Amino acid sequence: MISLIWLWLVFLPSAAGTQAGGVAGLQPAGIVKGRFEVPSGDALPVDLALELVPSPVSPKVASSKATVACEVRKETWKCTVPAGTLDLRLKAGGYAPLYVWGSRVKPLQTVELGTLKLRRGASVVGWVETEDGAVPPRPSKVELAPFEAGEPDVIAERRLRSTARETGVNERGFFQFDGVLPGQYSLKVTKSGFAPAQVGPVDVRADLEARMLDRIVLGRPIALDLVVEPPVDPYGQPWKIQLAAASPRTESFKGVASAEGKWRQDGLIPGPYHLKVLSDESTQWVLEEVEVDAHRDPLEIRIPLVEVQGKVTRGKDPLAATLWFGGVSAARKVRVDSNEAGRFHGFLPQEGPWPVQLAVEEGDVRVSLDPVEIRRLPGKRAAEVEIAVPDTTLVGEVVDEAGHPVSAAQIWANNIGKLRRGEDNRFQSDTEGKFRIRGLAPGQTAVRVEEGDRTSDWAQVALENGHESPWLRLVLRSNTDLHGRIVSASGAVAGVQILGIPELGEVGVSTGVSAVTDPSGEFVLSLPRDTRALNFLVFAPGFALKMAKAPLVPKTPLEISVETLGGGLVVELPAPGASSPTPLLVHGGTFFPVQLVAPWARLQGAAPGKAGRLVLPNVEVGSWALCIGGASALRQGKTPPPTQCTSGFLLPNGELALKAPGG
Repeated sequence: MISLIWLWLVFLPSAAGTQAGGVAGLQPAGIVKGRFEVPSGDALPVDLALELVPSPVSPKVASSKATVACEVRKETWKCTVPAGTLDLRLKAGGYAPLYVWGSRVKPLQTVELGTLKLRRGASVVGWVETEDGAVPPRPSKVELAPFEAGEPDVIAERRLRSTARETGVNERGFFQFDGVLPGQYSLKVTKSGFAPAQVGPVDVRADLEARMLDRIVLGRPIALDLVVEPPVDPYGQPWKIQLAAASPRTESFKGVASAEGKWRQDGLIPGPYHLKVLSDESTQWVLEEVEVDAHRDPLEIRIPLVEVQGKVTRGKDPLAATLWFGGVSAARKVRVDSNEAGRFHGFLPQEGPWPVQLAVEEGDVRVSLDPVEIRRLPGKRAAEVEIAVPDTTLVGEVVDEAGHPVSAAQIWANNIGKLRRGEDNRFQSDTEGKFRIRGLAPGQTAVRVEEGDRTSDWAQVALENGHESPWLRLVLRSNTDLHGRIVSASGAVAGVQILGIPELGEVGVSTGVSAVTDPSGEFVLSLPRDTRALNFLVFAPGFALKMAKAPLVPKTPLEISVETLGGGLVVELPAPGASSPTPLLVHGGTFFPVQLVAPWARLQGAAPGKAGRLVLPNVEVGSWALCIGGASALRQGKTPPPTQCTSGFLLPNGELALKAPGG
């Protein structure tokens, strides 16, 4: 009788490399065996699958693999395998896989692998090589860190970074992290003499292995050569350059171009970068993504210069002011100053509609104006613009609960009936706690003040051209801290950004707050004392985007659960206009402006779509609607008319396209 371990049946691919032409063969066999060690309190596994590959083999070359079920008896196990030198992958149910490299098995002999320590949870594995295809010389370091959805506060940042883990790369270029909690992570590989390589986000699912399909390649540092045309800014000064890698947690670079418009940066990692071209630290002409690689030609940036001139008035009087075309906080912004006669002259990088913000007082004063159309008429050297600033005046004071004046408190004002896209009106109280601000849009206006961990109630006032508002008295009161936790079916979720908009009284305006969860999934939001409910967005890497509304109970933590399974949402927006209503996404009993949800696309690695089209991967299933305006009705729990909204139901793993009404 032939020994059961002498012959081992194996399926080999055909010479053509296809499974269909495979043949069955017999090979001499041996045994591998060992013992289990599990964490205290865990049950011993009852099954074990062994995947084996002839060794050595390059991870780039396809090879014959086979998987066998092993005999498990309490804490011991054994498997019958073909003789030879093998790479082994052992997987017990509920535990991360274990890898054994180059195990030599002789016919009719037993190889003892010793005690294998099993860990619960998922694992992350991958291969590292240099740009010439070789295994990087050791030691090479791989770091696994939580992929953060937002900028955390100092404490959350420190605790999140403390959870980062490091491992080495073996002689095959292989690495593994086991016992990894579900979520999204970034991987960074470093080796002296090479540029660091970073990939992410890496999705990790509960009790599964995240395997990098593409090898992580370490390359030599490279350089980017840049040529800007025109070689100097419109005022004859050299261009200032800023370069930052698109991947998180990487170094940024700054410099000044030469008089010929040339700039070079050495020591770069290949990959995508965000490039900024500025004429000074606050005036930004170019923001675009560029790809840096070892073989690219010098990058040429051409900046069109549109000459613009005009006059600024308030009421019937000329106004000396600082105008920010694009807005103070915009990605692309240009500063132009008007003189005592209200006249201004400058340059912009393109024609078309430009949002404008106005600064006329000392301090951080921002007043949003209606967008202006920049267009050169035929035969004209410059575009002519008349900017009429509303002749309104908002007056009042800021005090604490004892009635004492509070200086340098941040005041926000929003026109209720005309919530513009990107509107940002803010200013500060003076040394006596008073404020007097001119130029806000006329109409019903909500005003609120904040200072540290104190806020006021929203006040409502009517602003009229040519008139001063009633005197406002804004009282600062201490906020209350809302403690919360983000969880999934597998437990706490770290590195999650939660954006909350408190629901207060009847004013209908509120200021958003945000936080990032720590390793225990916990967060703290500082909210006004009279907050009744919280409308929130949850950006949880590795999970579906969540949008919902929750009532708040005093001194009761808020627990929010997230799911891994979602679907794709495609939003098609109308072309923006000077007075276009704000596009809103409606879901989960609440609504948010589309621009607040848009960062999810970048966090999910979605490629930028065409103008007016937003692709949001992996969002929560259920009913979604796109409304153009209608905030007032939605705030009252009513449904806006069909002429304002389109809606649909998103299924798991499905896709829902929402086009703007009339589109």
